[in-house]
Amino acid sequence: DQDVPEDEITDVTTASSEIIAPELGAVVSKSPVHLMHECGYCDVGTLENISKFLLSTLAESAVNRTAGTFQHAEAAAEAMRPELETFAKQGSGPNLQALKDHLAAFQKSQRGVLGKMGIGKSEESHKQRVEEVRRELARGRIWPEVERDLLARDLLRRYDPGNSVHCVSAFQNIDSLAQHKLECSLRPMSCANEGCVDFFSASYESVHDNVCPFKALSCPLDCGESVRRSEMEGHTAGECLHRPVTCPYTSLGCGSQLLSKDLGDHLQRCSFLHLSLVWTESQRRFEISNSQIQDLQNQISAERAESEGQAKLLNQQLALSTSSLATMQKELKTASAELKKMHNDAKNKLESKDVKNMAAEIKSLQSELHSLKQLTESELHAVKSHTGMLNKNGGPQAQK
Repeated sequence: DQDVPEDEITDVTTASSEIIAPELGAVVSKSPVHLMHECGYCDVGTLENISKFLLSTLAESAVNRTAGTFQHAEAAAEAMRPELETFAKQGSGPNLQALKDHLAAFQKSQRGVLGKMGIGKSEESHKQRVEEVRRELARGRIWPEVERDLLARDLLRRYDPGNSVHCVSAFQNIDSLAQHKLECSLRPMSCANEGCVDFFSASYESVHDNVCPFKALSCPLDCGESVRRSEMEGHTAGECLHRPVTCPYTSLGCGSQLLSKDLGDHLQRCSFLHLSLVWTESQRRFEISNSQIQDLQNQISAERAESEGQAKLLNQQLALSTSSLATMQKELKTASAELKKMHNDAKNKLESKDVKNMAAEIKSLQSELHSLKQLTESELHAVKSHTGMLNKNGGPQAQK
């Protein structure tokens, strides 16, 4: 269980190849193969990643083949497994990336008509379905893990011509092979830390040991405890007796810097000092409170005096306004009476006898003027008629 991403099956670690390189000299390549005993160890992490990728390829291919149909992807995966095994064994390449590309070609070839046209579920739904099928395949009913690992081992040999992740050291006797397997950098190992179940190749032992969460480490605060790496942060922040702490009365003036284990003794030894600090702080806060209360009372008194002065001024203004209003009402009443009297006097004058006589005279004059107008118009018409007759009978002389 090395920390190698499942989707990144590549030619791994120069560290492994550097360790293996001296051992390659032990290979007796010119001897007949049937007389040799080969080591056969493979890098554990790489084998696991190939095995996982085979499982993912089968799940993806099954979903691709059944897209847009009523067939179950799990059933399709069971039928496709022999096809994938045969196809995988048909290839070889210079590195493990070539294996990944080879399996991707099989996966792509399983797309149905709808899949090739891009019709079907959304990409997110497709990924969810593939993951569901992959989890079902991981149960081992359709493709047992042992059989899948055997295929992964065969493929690793086909795609690792440089022997960087599998050991080809061969020996003429069993004892030499056994001794080599005890020292081979690709020999499988389990983590020695209690609770950890990871397996890895020997060349990765130090890499794993540097990150293993179950590794017991000495407390960096020198409390003498050994704590798992995954629990160290909580230990140093909480239960560690050498954790630096400050006195609870620091804010009151106690500046002691302590270790957690010494805090209880400090509180007991300095209890009188702490009580004195509490008393001093209480007095200081009491004085501050009294000062604030006095300031508040002064403010209230000043605001009350100001309010009373404003109320008095408003009352004076109200009284003055009331008096002015009464005077105005009286004057308005007098003016109204005078106006009414003037109206009556004018009305009486219009109704007097002199006014009536004047109206009669004006009416008489209007009648005479109308008669005079009619007479003038009659005479003017007669003159025009007479002139017309003269012009007609007398000619120019008559006109003259």
